[in-house]
Amino acid sequence: MTRVAIILGYVIGLLALPNGSALAQKMPLELLTISGVEAYATSNDITTIEELLDHLPDTLLNNYVLLEDSTSRQRPSTVRKPRIVMFLPDGSFFMGIATNEDSQGYNDAEMLESRSVNQTWKLGALRLGADDRFIHTAGKRVGEEFGCVGCHGSNSRPIWGSYPTWPGAFANGAGHDLTRDQATALNEALDESGVYSNVRLQKLNWLKRSGWSEGQGFNLPDRHRGLNNEGMNDAVGARHANNLWKRMIAAEHAELLMMTVMFHRHGFGDGITGVPEIKADLAETLDEIWEDRGLDFPNATVSDKGLLLLGLTPYNDLYVARGLHQLSDPEREQSQIAGWNYIALYLGDFFIVRFTQHLLSEHPELGIGRLMTETDYEYSDAYTDMFAYFRDNVRFMWELDLSDRLSHLRSETAPTVGLRYKEYGGLFTDALQAKIIPVLIPFAEAKIAEYESE
Repeated sequence: MTRVAIILGYVIGLLALPNGSALAQKMPLELLTISGVEAYATSNDITTIEELLDHLPDTLLNNYVLLEDSTSRQRPSTVRKPRIVMFLPDGSFFMGIATNEDSQGYNDAEMLESRSVNQTWKLGALRLGADDRFIHTAGKRVGEEFGCVGCHGSNSRPIWGSYPTWPGAFANGAGHDLTRDQATALNEALDESGVYSNVRLQKLNWLKRSGWSEGQGFNLPDRHRGLNNEGMNDAVGARHANNLWKRMIAAEHAELLMMTVMFHRHGFGDGITGVPEIKADLAETLDEIWEDRGLDFPNATVSDKGLLLLGLTPYNDLYVARGLHQLSDPEREQSQIAGWNYIALYLGDFFIVRFTQHLLSEHPELGIGRLMTETDYEYSDAYTDMFAYFRDNVRFMWELDLSDRLSHLRSETAPTVGLRYKEYGGLFTDALQAKIIPVLIPFAEAKIAEYESE
């Protein structure tokens, strides 16, 4: 059944209920789309953000980040009145709520959804009020000069931090720890009878509603490893990488360009015979393609050029880390593109995982799966071999449905943690590189030869 059919069926069902019966209900997860939330709000005569929060499903109320400093339309935000961004752990839906009455978006539920059919993003804000209720994307309709795409780009891509730094977020930084001001603000905001009581924050689900302290991790409820910014990072990063991948792999010379990106990853193939030579050959071939296309990004690295030639645009696709959307066009073009994708959300790692998955399925003759199986997972007893670890990452990021993903997060740490921390098992260990690179070099040489023969 399509989401449109679910929405229509649900609305028709609500209309058949006795007056007031629907008010006690929670919104089904299936309705968490921009149009679904609007239809639900209309059918239930929801006119305030507080009422909307009462109806949101627990899955959304369990997963959120708080921003004491935001550059969104829902600014200003402060440590006592932060912006809330709720998310589904599969990255399919996000909702931003202001808690500062001075925010121009105080009566808006700002939403971002990932449409899996065509793997794109869509933005929309639901304006709630006693006299009106409508969806907008900011701009002239609500008396603002610039709309949502002014920051999110024409492709409506998300904006988040660069792991493990999320400027403006509670518990920002590698330690994931609250500051003294943040801990104090949480305790005061969650005190219903206190001077700084914050009703909108109180409507979220909390691991605890008092006793927050400086240096304490900011953990979400109903999770085995509940670090909230990390959870947001995985939700945005895996979804965005997958959205971009469909376009990347369809590009001309996609495998040649991805081999170039892979071999120019930091530390890939260091000390292995033949790697310096194939890196030089790939870079030379890439420069020929670059010159033929006539692209002009003066500071672009080899990997940057590969991604741009794969059909990605810096601002509208790759820049998801907060900050660059404030630069002027010339400043954006001069900035190193590597800082827009490899650091932000670890997109570079996710691209390599997707490309490895592509090689396994489309080129079984390379035997990469067998080589991964023959390589021990040397960091713990969590996996028997590197293929089992790889498959668990792919399964978690792109194969589990939302229900199964939630079950995983309740009982286990997300395997993607290992992609970020070498001590937990980065995908390409030295032992694995020593086995697969002698296979990848001839494959890369063949791709160069294909290009030169055209």
